Amino acid sequence: MKVEESLEGVTSLFLDSAPVIYYVEQNPQYLAKVRIAFDRIQNGLIMAVASPVTIAECLVVPYRLGQTELQQEYIDLILNNDSIFMMPIDGRMALKASQFRDKYNLQLPDAFQVAVAL
Repeated sequence: MKVEESLEGVTSLFLDSAPVIYYVEQNPQYLAKVRIAFDRIQNGLIMAVASPVTIAECLVVPYRLGQTELQQEYIDLILNNDSIFMMPIDGRMALKASQFRDKYNLQLPDAFQVAVAL
């Protein structure tokens, strides 16, 4: 199934860090696929949702390597973009994350991502 077909009827989409990294850093293996989703997000066809974990994970390497321009690209895409809603992590999300961590043996950041996405 092609990405376009997978996105038919999709009105909201959670952004995990990997596709964001592929898009911002223009990963040659995945860019064409993730660009389709990001184009739909930018055109208002899909409402995107991210979490603080998403931006934190995206910024680790750029901070480590002192890549200030790349840091700003992530910040602009995720935090300064009207097309992407930042879902805060609150106590309710923490409770859900702990349940997902227990039930599926997820690492805590992944459990938070699932809690926010659902």
